[in-house]
Amino acid sequence: MEKIQPYNIEHITKVAYSDAFIDIFETEQSSLNEEPWILMPEDEKKIFKRIANSSTHLLKHICENIYRSIETGKDEVFIVNEEKIEMYELESELLKRILKGKGSIRKWIVTWDGKYVIFPYEQKEGKITAVNINHYPNASRYLEESRAILEKRKWFGKTILESGRKWYELWNPIIFNREKLITPEISNRNIFAYDNQNYYCVGKVFSLFLKPYGDIDFNSFNKYILALLNSNVLEFYFKHIASVKQGYYYEYMEKVLERLPIKIPQTDENKKLFDQIVENVDQLLQLAEQTESLKGKIKNFPERYLTTEWSFDKLANMIKAISLSRSSYAISGKSLRTRYLKDLEDKEIFRIVLASTEYVDLYSEEIASYVLEVLKTLNRIAKRELLELKIPAQPHLKSLMDQYRKDKEQIVKNEKAVKELEKQIDDLVYKLYDITHQERRIIEQYLAKF
Repeated sequence: MEKIQPYNIEHITKVAYSDAFIDIFETEQSSLNEEPWILMPEDEKKIFKRIANSSTHLLKHICENIYRSIETGKDEVFIVNEEKIEMYELESELLKRILKGKGSIRKWIVTWDGKYVIFPYEQKEGKITAVNINHYPNASRYLEESRAILEKRKWFGKTILESGRKWYELWNPIIFNREKLITPEISNRNIFAYDNQNYYCVGKVFSLFLKPYGDIDFNSFNKYILALLNSNVLEFYFKHIASVKQGYYYEYMEKVLERLPIKIPQTDENKKLFDQIVENVDQLLQLAEQTESLKGKIKNFPERYLTTEWSFDKLANMIKAISLSRSSYAISGKSLRTRYLKDLEDKEIFRIVLASTEYVDLYSEEIASYVLEVLKTLNRIAKRELLELKIPAQPHLKSLMDQYRKDKEQIVKNEKAVKELEKQIDDLVYKLYDITHQERRIIEQYLAKF
């Protein structure tokens, strides 16, 4: 067995040292008082204090609420898709579109995956009360099928019935139908998104509902705070006060989030920064949303590009040569590839290789490109399905592939533009918090490490 070597003692005896595993630095004993200790090297501490002293509010002072999301206790029952909704004819009044976990939350924007939560509540006079489920016979019938397991759900040691609630209730019902900022509970970096579509949140997600602030437009205020929360400045600050988990993941919990230092513009110069930040966020959100739309379109290739008015032919009628001995083929990045050959008449052949000696030869590069992109969207395809694959007739195929390539190019352009806008936003936030160039380098070096 390999002997584990002790950590190099030379490092530990140094006055100041830092690597991927440890930081060694001096700190004043007087700072180790009854308050929570925040230990960091002196250069980081100066920046940390500068950010705090430059701020005008803590995040909790500008938030009406910071909510952890709805807990159903049985997601497989309460979270439904269109298929299940249609099957049981569930009443629309009880269905809320949801965001669930990190997969639905990107930096800046949210993406909906088509899921709903059954939310058996109504709001009366500012209070959330459970509906009479018998007034919704289809939802009642659906939930009754799982009543036995729903009654056994536990929360802090109590079952749903022991807590005094009805068997079909949720643990912490919250009305989400308003503008908000959202972050996953666990993340390795600041990921805050803007939601103005009234999504409900389920699972490991926190939602920030801001208060109106003075005469500042509320929509612009949300976007401004979003920019601060996604900035290098507040990520640096957050990572010095948050609990770190394995793999440098952090908990974005209410008690930590509410301590983030927010700077609301007071001077004319800072108000100009506010306007510039909001303008950049507006551009960024438009690009990010367009990118997500294009990615969804490409993910559903070729259906999203086809029109029923077009004429089609089978791939089998366009093949020059074939070597397919199997009944079906697994599609993988290693096996699926193309080759360019020439026949005896020096004519180009475009070969699609599915396995070592399994291939289809075509004379048309456009058809070969189309088939290759279709195959990339699949995990497996039967030989019969491949040969019967519908190919749009020219000139529709050419226009389809041209648009497909333009969409992919647009995604690359958008993502590059988003990175540039993020850099510009960071520049503005550094200026807002009076961060010097040297301090900026320290922040960015720290974030590259953590």
